[in-house]
Amino acid sequence: YGQGVYFTDQSCKGLQYSGANYGHTGCFIVARVILGHPINAVGPLKSLKVEPLVDQTNPCKGRCHSVIAHPGIPNGNGMQKQVHREFVLFDGAQAYPEMVVQFKIS
Repeated sequence: YGQGVYFTDQSCKGLQYSGANYGHTGCFIVARVILGHPINAVGPLKSLKVEPLVDQTNPCKGRCHSVIAHPGIPNGNGMQKQVHREFVLFDGAQAYPEMVVQFKIS
């Protein structure tokens, strides 16, 4: 959904982000995220490198501050659909890390 910083509010997706495997430790960074004026993705936005325009026909309306990928939309992997909700920020200053949670998968 673009080249940004990815967040989720679902721990199972956070586990995927962590890269931790069975028998190993991993960590989550719990953060507050400011979405501002988000756009809801309707499919993959792999070529997106900056915030999308609010209105593609009128650039004067400015840019969105984030992208939200809801479950059920195409995710760009063949016929697969998005399973987890994800939030994509293009400015890291929109996130405030509060704590690191370390865990071990056993």
